[in-house]
Amino acid sequence: SSATISTGNTSTTSSKSSAPSTTGSLTISASQPLIVAPNVNESVTLALSAIGTVSGNYTFSATALPQGVTATFKPSAVSLPAQLKSGVTVTLSAASGAAISNTTVNVIATNGPSVFTQQFSLQSVPALVLIQGNAFNPSSLTVAAGTKVYWLNLDAAGGGDVASSGASNTEGAL
Repeated sequence: SSATISTGNTSTTSSKSSAPSTTGSLTISASQPLIVAPNVNESVTLALSAIGTVSGNYTFSATALPQGVTATFKPSAVSLPAQLKSGVTVTLSAASGAAISNTTVNVIATNGPSVFTQQFSLQSVPALVLIQGNAFNPSSLTVAAGTKVYWLNLDAAGGGDVASSGASNTEGAL
């Protein structure tokens, strides 16, 4: 199935584990859209919250990623409930020629038979400019005529002229 990238919290559901030692649910959420393009990595902090008892050493992985897109988690594992408020950073990377798509990916937290799965919308695009710290990443971009370039503003206030120019969370063709 396909999904459209959205701003704000991209996750509002949780999943329940079937393991007998875990009697709760774990929610994994992100406060920014997941979007990736070749040569532009996006790092997103995933917040963790639990209802009930969720404990143990959970490792993170992602499935259903578009071809050529990878997800790396740091740390790759957390001890719950002790590290519940720490969060996990996922870095999305796209190889040159990665599939261009809107898709739903699964972020999975696993501790033996205890498995929690959270779905997120992911957009893999041909060209992306991140706006963060009042700077552009990449600072220059060369694309073929007609290539759609996506802009993602990661600054809370939008950063002066950039926010007022309409470049925040918009897309446009060059």
